[in-house]
Amino acid sequence: MDKLDKGILSLLLEDGRLKYRDVAKRLNISTSVAFYRVKRLFEQGTIERVAAIISDRTAGIEITAIISINIEKENLLEFEKSIANNRNICAVYDITGEYDAILIGKFRNKGELDYLIKELRGIKSVRKTNTSIVLNTIKEDFIFKGVE
Repeated sequence: MDKLDKGILSLLLEDGRLKYRDVAKRLNISTSVAFYRVKRLFEQGTIERVAAIISDRTAGIEITAIISINIEKENLLEFEKSIANNRNICAVYDITGEYDAILIGKFRNKGELDYLIKELRGIKSVRKTNTSIVLNTIKEDFIFKGVE
């Protein structure tokens, strides 16, 4: 990845809706070069996707929960892949320490969270869960902006 690719990534991180001509203008390159470079960044997998980020308020999200899980080791990867498909789960992390995995979930209400926790506890290989509810979000930005 060269300096131009990094410049394109920085611009798209600021505003993923930028048109090729705007990228070109800001980086002092032709529109066709901007188009080719962005296309190549997608093809290489550097850019996975461009998506709108909807506010929790607009989506009706009232609860963010952090769920720590202990699970039988032989079932860990299978469990993680399966739970990653749940619409309420935003992130699944394999971790070190007291727990085996951390889930970050967003829920419209207590009922949705309650349902998921009971579903998790009903899985035979899940040994223990610990759920924390987020009271205040100081910063939440999962977009890495450290392109150098």
